[in-house]
Parts: sequence; C-alpha cells; structure tokens
Amino acid sequence: MGKKNILIYVNDGFAIRYLLRSDIYKNLLSTDCNIVLVSHNADEEYFKRKFMAQNVTLESCKVEEYEKYIRKNKLQRILRIFRSFILNGDYDTQTVDDFREIYIYQQGWVIENGFINYATGLLWRILSKIFMKVKFLRLLLIKFEYIFYTPNIHGELFQKYKPDLVVVTALCGFEYNEFFAREAIKNKCKVCTIILSWDNTSGMGYPGYISNFIVSWTNQMKKELIELNDVDPKKIYIGGIAHFDHYFNNKVISKNELFNKLDLDINKKTIFYATKSPRRFPWGPDIVKFIAESIKSKKINSNTQLLVRIHPLHYRKSKKKDFSDILKKYDDIEKQYENVIINRPKISSKKINFDMEDDEMSITAAILNHSDLMINMFSTMIIEAAIFNLPSINICLKDEFRGDEKKTKQDIMVEHRQTHSKRVYETGGVRNIYNYDQFVESINEFLNDKNIDSEKRLKIVNNEVGIFRGNAGPNISKILINLAN
Repeated sequence: MGKKNILIYVNDGFAIRYLLRSDIYKNLLSTDCNIVLVSHNADEEYFKRKFMAQNVTLESCKVEEYEKYIRKNKLQRILRIFRSFILNGDYDTQTVDDFREIYIYQQGWVIENGFINYATGLLWRILSKIFMKVKFLRLLLIKFEYIFYTPNIHGELFQKYKPDLVVVTALCGFEYNEFFAREAIKNKCKVCTIILSWDNTSGMGYPGYISNFIVSWTNQMKKELIELNDVDPKKIYIGGIAHFDHYFNNKVISKNELFNKLDLDINKKTIFYATKSPRRFPWGPDIVKFIAESIKSKKINSNTQLLVRIHPLHYRKSKKKDFSDILKKYDDIEKQYENVIINRPKISSKKINFDMEDDEMSITAAILNHSDLMINMFSTMIIEAAIFNLPSINICLKDEFRGDEKKTKQDIMVEHRQTHSKRVYETGGVRNIYNYDQFVESINEFLNDKNIDSEKRLKIVNNEVGIFRGNAGPNISKILINLAN
C-alpha cells in the first residue's frame, strides 16, 4: 500500500487559520501522507515559506474560472441563494427565517412596490416553507445542482493526484467551497468537510453537496447537522475546535510583556473591546467613544483603559466596499483619548482575505488572559473569553444602533434571536445590555469583581468547546488519516 494523498482546499484566511495554522497541519506533516494544498494564494512567497514542506505540494485554485462560471449560470446563483434560506423546518430555523425576510425586503418584493413584486416575495416564502417541510425536495435540490451545476475546472488536478481524501471547510455559504467539493465528488474522491464556525450549521442554509464525512466541533453541532441539515449521523465525527487549542496549551505571554508590546498601562484596569464586522455593525467607533468619554468623566472607574482590537473583516479585499472610513474613525479616537489603545491585526496575505500571522493568536490569548472585562456582540469571542474565565458583555443597544429590521442584518436584534447566540447567553455566562445605563452599570460591576458569573462561564465552555480541549488538532488529524485509509 502506497502513501496516501490528502488534498486540502483553503479559500480564505479563516480556513488557513483553522486547517494550516493549527495542529491539524502540524500533525499531518509528521505522517507519511502526501499533502496537496490548493489555495487562492498558493503563489505568494509568504505562503510558500510558511506551508511548504518535503511531503507538501502547492497548487493554485482557478478562482477566475469559478468567477466566469458563476457569471454564466444565473439560475445556479438563484438556487444557491434560495438554499441559503432553507433548513429542516421541523426544528428551530429562526436564523435563516430572519435572513429570508431581510433578503425579500432588500429585493423590493413588498406590497409598496406593486402586486407583482409582492407576489414574487410571497412565492419565495411559500416555496421556502414547502422545501423546509419536505426532505425529498431538499435532497432533490442538492442532486439537481450536482448534476447540472458542477463545473469541471479542477478535473486535471484530481486526476493528477488521485487524492484518497479531499478536505474542505463548509457545507454551504462559501460558493467556491461548494463547487470544489462537487468537483471532487464527480471525480470519485472522498470528501471530508470540517465545519469552520459555530453558526455554520444553524445559520448558513442547506448543504450544497452530500459530503462523505463531516467533522463537527461538539455534540451540539452534531445535533444541528442531523436535525437541520439532514446529515446521516454515521458520517459525523466530533473533532473539537482546532484553532482554540493554543488557548489551552501554549504558555500565555506575561502581562508585562503584553502591556509593553501594546503600550498599555499595567496599573490600570483593562476593558477589551473585540470589534465586530464593519458591514454588520458600522457603529463600533461610537461605542468606543462612549466608553472613552465615560472613563474620562468617571462614570466608569477612571483608573481604566480601553483596548480595541480591530476585526480582520475591516481589511476585506473587495472592489465593492472599503472600510477605510471606519478605520480612520478609530485612529482619530485613539489620538483624542489617552485611555484608548487600538490593536490592529497583522495581515499576511495580499491576495486572500483574513489571513493573520501566527503571533496574532498568541496576542489574542494574552489579551483574554490579562484583561478585566470583554465587550462584544454575539460572536465566538464570548466562548474564547469564557475559556479564560473573563467576564463579557453583549452590546444590544437596539434603540441607539439599529438598522431597519426588515432591511438589513445590521439590526442587532437579528443577532439576538439567532439560535447559536441564544444558546450561549441563556447560560447566564455573558450579560446582554439594552441601554446605556445598563452598560455603564455592568462595566463597573465586573471591574469591581471579575469573578461574577464564573460558574456560568464554565457552562459555556462545557457546552460550546466540548471534551477536546487542547487536543482538537491532533484528534482531527487522526480522523483525517483514518478516513484517507
């Protein structure tokens, strides 16, 4: 029996972080498997230096070919969008239901725009509900896309390497990922899908292909795969969360070293504000300014500093949207207030989105370990803070910062209703605040006693991290090797 070939497809920086910058890749390199990395930025020098090894081959994804294919096939785009708003309707589908209503409103399919538009929106709702009730139709939709909308763009690649296993990172929601998986299946390759994020199984819509194997984070995610996504439970392996391993294993850099590196005052309490996607929440600078003013006016403990970490989505490479105006607001606030420190992530790639350098994970771990309070908006950072027993607050200022509920995902109450968000805050391990008075009161309360709600934060860790704490990477790599065999 010869060496096994494992082909790994990475389409953005989050996939690179999860698969290649974690112990998954490190452990695969120590085996006698041949590894083929297919990436959108395989030709970048930093990528070659970082990930090339003796048993590794780099190949470029034909992104432009995918873009041409999408432009030519408008029906496929409609089907993909339609599929993003359906799951098994016998269970809680609040997230995709909200997103469907937002989409219908954004398309102008409302009565104010005439009967034909309203009828179009009504038809979209009715068809969605029918598909959500009938499993046969959902599976037929997958089959239809597989037969009629599987491009043959990387056929030569699959024939060249004949991989024993192809690894991708999403069942749906990431367009090229679905195309690549369907191509692999059509070329008679086994596909293993490693779920990338905690909301993928309840909020991204129905799968775009039938994967041979799926690696979930936890039992809870496995449950959602079975109930919402109609996945055969025999195909699911619980792997843990690979990019959280360093939170449990690596020695966190000291407080002195971190504070010197980020120019923080070691004698002050530290509020850590983990910003959100600027597209979903463009009002981050307003929050920062309010906290800074509250510290200055002594409404918040005056011996406090605010550390603001910029979300990598602010640096998205897109022709349609640039967030430099929001970044400038953060810069201006930092200059205006001596109690505000901005931490900007270092981005490795010039061609691919969100790929941050290795030491960014170490910095994040140290910030979580040495801060006194975290402020956030319904993201995985709540889970990460709970790992370090760091109290956290969800900003839910629905009256101050709120887009039209039917028009945009910028409405924070949409996030508040989402399945995965509710599951976390209902533990009591994170506090939701709904007005500025609550906000200031909660900040001062946690700054005075960091241990409030400690046991409830442990419940978040138990529910959302699961049993593979610190060894998810080795566990997942072992699963992949066994599947390749």
